[in-house]
Amino acid sequence: MHKGRVVFGAMDEVVFGHPAAQAIIAQIRRLGTSRAFLMVSGTLKVAPEHFDDIARQAMATPWVPRNPRRVDGPAEVIEILQLAA
Repeated sequence: MHKGRVVFGAMDEVVFGHPAAQAIIAQIRRLGTSRAFLMVSGTLKVAPEHFDDIARQAMATPWVPRNPRRVDGPAEVIEILQLAA
């Protein structure tokens, strides 16, 4: 499996060959920030039957509850996932 990172500018890059969760955390630490806005491709689609688990886990992270746009609970995360599906 190939691994790497392609940087297109100060804010645009593609990381591949690494688990997404690890790559996101590494990027946040590398930039010294506490927040991230992600735009991901359809290749990361997840089946709707996993939305409940994803939403619950997302609310347990330090990031989602402190998002600049308030997220009041797992139901709102599920709504976002459904819009992105």
